[in-house]
Amino acid sequence: MALVSHSKMPYDYFMITIAEVYLRAGETEKGEALLGDIIEYAKEYLLYISSLDSKFKYGLDYPMGINMQTILDIYRLSVSLGMTPLADISEALINDYYYKLYSY
Repeated sequence: MALVSHSKMPYDYFMITIAEVYLRAGETEKGEALLGDIIEYAKEYLLYISSLDSKFKYGLDYPMGINMQTILDIYRLSVSLGMTPLADISEALINDYYYKLYSY
């Protein structure tokens, strides 16, 4: 984490495992902060995609799916570790973006 800054590598789906390691190692503050950044990145991406007209969403299925999976995985992790506030936030995001992106 010290070698690659947040500005050079976005905190995305692939950083969830690092956040989990922090949490399980007792570095709760670092883990929670990292998960917050990961959620923010996914949320911004999903907000952008959901703002597009359907004719401009071609080719965005994979990034849309990976960002939904990001929030889902954070939800599962937060439930398994008893992090209720984070579970509530991620559950609300899942419901909101699922409705916006997958209901036609």
